[in-house]
Amino acid sequence: MIYGEKMTSKSPVRPQQQQQQQQQQYQDAQMVNLDYLTNAERQLIIAVLDRDAAIRQKEQTRIKSVLFTLTVPPVQLVWR
Repeated sequence: MIYGEKMTSKSPVRPQQQQQQQQQQYQDAQMVNLDYLTNAERQLIIAVLDRDAAIRQKEQTRIKSVLFTLTVPPVQLVWR
């Protein structure tokens, strides 16, 4: 619904439909018009996004390894 627009339909919306509508509205809000950018600027933005994705992946891997080391019980040495 557009701000200031009156609702013309009073039919109930199913929860699943409502969730889909909310997801679509969120995606629409996240869209940015990049038509005014030059190709070089677009490529720079894509490079930054790719770098951020790689950094995020490495950080997730690091956190998983830290969590694994925290959950594994220490080994006890037994002297004979």
